[in-house]
Amino acid sequence: MKFFIDAGHSIKDPGAVALNTSESMEARKIRDYVVRGLTAKGILVYQVPDNLNLLESIKFVNKNSPWWEKGNVCLAIHLNAGGGEGAEIFRHANDKSLRAINFLNEYCRKTAYKNRGAKTEKQSHAKRLAWIDDTRPRAYLLEACFVDNKTDLDFLHRNLNIVGDAIINAISNLF
Repeated sequence: MKFFIDAGHSIKDPGAVALNTSESMEARKIRDYVVRGLTAKGILVYQVPDNLNLLESIKFVNKNSPWWEKGNVCLAIHLNAGGGEGAEIFRHANDKSLRAINFLNEYCRKTAYKNRGAKTEKQSHAKRLAWIDDTRPRAYLLEACFVDNKTDLDFLHRNLNIVGDAIINAISNLF
C-alpha cells in the first residue's frame, strides 16, 4: 500500500489567511510531522510536493498510483475558515466504509476538537472536490481545525504533536 499526503493549497496559494498565518503554512507543519511519524512506522509515504497546484497534485498522485495498484490511499490536510470550530473530513460519496467516520472520531477524541462530521464531497460548498473525485486512490480531505478560530489555532500551535499523533494513529489503525 502507498499512502499519499498533501498539505492543502501550495506555497504559491496560501488558502485561507487569518490570525497572522495561512492555511497552507499550518497544513505543511501538520503534514511534515505526520510524514515523519508514518515513515518511522514503516509506511510508504508519498509526499505531494509543495509547489504543485491542485491539478498538478492530482496528476502527481495518479502518476504514482497506477490503476492496477489497489489499496492506495491519499489524504489532503486543510484548515477550515469561515467562523466555525472543530474538524471534519470529506470522502467520496461511493465510499460506504466507516473509515472516514472512524478516522474523524479518533482524531477528535485525541485532539478534543469539535467533531463536525464525516461528509461526502457532494456535501461540500462546491458540491464536488477534485481531490476526492479525480484521484485514483481512495481519497480523503481532512479539515484539521479552523485557521480563523483563535482557540482552534492556539491548540494546534501548542500541541502540534497531539494533532500529528492523532492523524498518525488514525491512519495506522484504519489503513
